[in-house]
Amino acid sequence: MLTLATTLILRQDKFGKLPDGKRLERIKKSPNYRDGEFQNIHHTPALSEDASYYGVTGHVHKKFLCVRFLRNEHFASSEA
Repeated sequence: MLTLATTLILRQDKFGKLPDGKRLERIKKSPNYRDGEFQNIHHTPALSEDASYYGVTGHVHKKFLCVRFLRNEHFASSEA
């Protein structure tokens, strides 16, 4: 039900409608708009130079696995 509601809300024109008319012309005049898309003024990598995707998300996975392990241990000890 929540997925359906979210989908219906996000499919409205105000969420992701392509620009047209005056708005599109204003966008095209922007100095940061080149080759059909906006360009960042400064170099903005997805990750810092010394980071990795695992390093960014790994702690979340470790915490999740630890919580699952502890819950299983708790249930196993309470069944005895």
